[in-house]
Amino acid sequence: MTLKELAIGKTAVVKSVGGEGALRQHFLDMGVIPGAEVTVVKLAPMGDPIELNIHGYELTLRLADAAQIGVEPVATSVKEEKKPGRKKKKREREEISEEELKEEKDTLTEVFRKALGRENLEVKVEKLKNENISSMMTLSEENRRMQDMMKMYGMGGMDPSMFGGQETLVLNANNKLVQYIFENKDSEHVPMICGQLYDLAMLSHKQLAPEQMTKFIARSNEILALLTK
Repeated sequence: MTLKELAIGKTAVVKSVGGEGALRQHFLDMGVIPGAEVTVVKLAPMGDPIELNIHGYELTLRLADAAQIGVEPVATSVKEEKKPGRKKKKREREEISEEELKEEKDTLTEVFRKALGRENLEVKVEKLKNENISSMMTLSEENRRMQDMMKMYGMGGMDPSMFGGQETLVLNANNKLVQYIFENKDSEHVPMICGQLYDLAMLSHKQLAPEQMTKFIARSNEILALLTK
């Protein structure tokens, strides 16, 4: 089913994101990615647009856009997760208390800020249904518009954050890499993993600057080399 068909008050997991070009990128910038949970809050008086809650903030979409986002009701997803050998693990991660999640967020925020040298980095930690998603980046509307303008004028190598705006690194508490960072924050490999997760999240929004891309490639080779040991 699509997000357009989801009833008011119901929650679902995003399964697919349609659209092309700028529209699809806009969905991703707003955090509408596979694995994210979204709840229909209400409809406008005339039935369009639709108001949603995703990643803890309110989002408004036209029904035509919502029709391009495939979702699966949470109740169905929970049933499918009850597979032999994985039930206990799923339950353990789902039953993390808000206090424990806050502790994880505070720890990961400190680790990522230190590893990346960015004291003002905004970090959120969520329990996404898709364990394969480690990190993603959500951009403020101001930041997204600045990126669009920079692309239009051929300024793709510049960092839009220098003009203001805000980007938020969203980490998936159910992902093994994120769990490893939280449980082994003093490991010598953690700064390298943090840098890789950050760059991978940024690559879904824009091309990295030449210097950043060079570091990303070198770091990727270093990680591959570690796998051979």
